[in-house]
Amino acid sequence: MPGLTPEEIRAELILRKIKQVDIARSLGVSQAAVNRVISGDSVSQKIREEIAAILGRPVATIWPEQAA
Repeated sequence: MPGLTPEEIRAELILRKIKQVDIARSLGVSQAAVNRVISGDSVSQKIREEIAAILGRPVATIWPEQAA
């Protein structure tokens, strides 16, 4: 089952009026770290879980390779 593309994740965040910088501040990480996770260039369970919670989806439906 395919997950969400980085563009789809960004679009859903925009629809919810959530900025990457807001996620970064709430987690105490850099905006670049959040962007790298969304882009698939980096893996952070903490950031993935926060994004999944905001989107109201299980982490595995956004990043299915994690379920493996």
